[in-house]
Amino acid sequence: MGHTEWVRSVVFSNSSTRLLTASDDRTARVWDVASGDEVLCLQEHTNRVFLAVFSLDDNLIATASNDHTVHLRDSQTGDRLRIFEGHTSNVRSACFSADNARLATASSDFTIRLRDLRHLHRGGVRLIRNSRALRELPRVAANTAASPTAIWSCRDDLELDGLRSKMGAGMQRGPRRSK
Repeated sequence: MGHTEWVRSVVFSNSSTRLLTASDDRTARVWDVASGDEVLCLQEHTNRVFLAVFSLDDNLIATASNDHTVHLRDSQTGDRLRIFEGHTSNVRSACFSADNARLATASSDFTIRLRDLRHLHRGGVRLIRNSRALRELPRVAANTAASPTAIWSCRDDLELDGLRSKMGAGMQRGPRRSK
């Protein structure tokens, strides 16, 4: 049948065999590229789905919604693995780390939340603040409507590009790097 309202995002799987779409109809859908058939319809968000992305190994899907949540799903079965809460406004972006061990989400509430997926089945998902796990990530970028983009090095807790950004409780900005 397909989406019944605006489609907000579309992305290829990394294998280029499937498409993933997100829509105002509160669904994300997976499509077979060769046949054009809908393979999965991912429901359960209570507001528009702004973005949907595949993990780099194509095994997971994250959907970001205006219901302030991110849903993590198995990309083959559509089974929901976890609902991430904590943002206080619309979730606008999500991306997986290169090793698929973490998920970063960004919201209109001016926060970035980092989720540890390595212990997903044991309930180890948490907001990472000033922890050793955060320092394992090479960098995080943030962009808000209130200010320009800032890039933080998570290894040394320094703002790399010297731009200012308004950040909430999700991350704290370190001192600016000397030029």
